[in-house]
Amino acid sequence: MRSGWYTIEPNKYESATGVCPVVAAAKIAGVWRDGHTADGGPDWGDETHPNAEGFEFAVSFDVYADEVGTPAAVEMVLEELGARPVSVAA
Repeated sequence: MRSGWYTIEPNKYESATGVCPVVAAAKIAGVWRDGHTADGGPDWGDETHPNAEGFEFAVSFDVYADEVGTPAAVEMVLEELGARPVSVAA
């Protein structure tokens, strides 16, 4: 979401017009292939769906975006991410 590389949309993993935040992150991380996560291990999930945390986030994002609109939901997520320290693997 921070990259701005993808159009974020709720309620679908991926469509012709955009992707959900989890898919955007998986694409940037290089673990999204042929419509599902692949080689992502427990940090991303398997070929059927994201891991539990990712799925919970996706559903929560969809519900919130439906209530307030996608731009407001994206803004809220980015604000929350900005308020948290980013950890980088050494």
